[in-house]
Amino acid sequence: APIDQIHGLILRMYECAQRGDVEHLEGFSLFYQMLSLLLPCMESNPMQSLPETLQTAIAFIEANYTTVTSVREIATAGFVSESRLYHLFKEHLNTSPISYLNYIRIYAAMELLANPDLSIQQIADQLNFHSEYYFRKTFQKVTGELPSKLRKML
Repeated sequence: APIDQIHGLILRMYECAQRGDVEHLEGFSLFYQMLSLLLPCMESNPMQSLPETLQTAIAFIEANYTTVTSVREIATAGFVSESRLYHLFKEHLNTSPISYLNYIRIYAAMELLANPDLSIQQIADQLNFHSEYYFRKTFQKVTGELPSKLRKML
């Protein structure tokens, strides 16, 4: 399964970093291998098969992930109640609107971590996390690693 392959790549990046023998290009190679596995997974669920309300909510999240602060905002954009939005996300994506929002934010964070000029706090702020602690906790939940460890592997 792609998730197992992605997890394996993250572990390999971590192991290389722990040994201290990771070459700069090797780290990028592993990272891009991981991305090459992630992108088809994201594209393999055609938006056309989802209800229009859910498509609208997803498009809103993806366009506004740095500014969205509540499920109410997402529901309003999708012209649906908050409870209906939760139901649609659970039924069709097996997740909640906030979990989906956080996944999109963490995916963006992975790209920002490649910039050594940005601190973890700056990345958290840029992606509209309430605190650096919440960002680190969410990042670890989604990726299995802390952002600082993943940054070292890049």
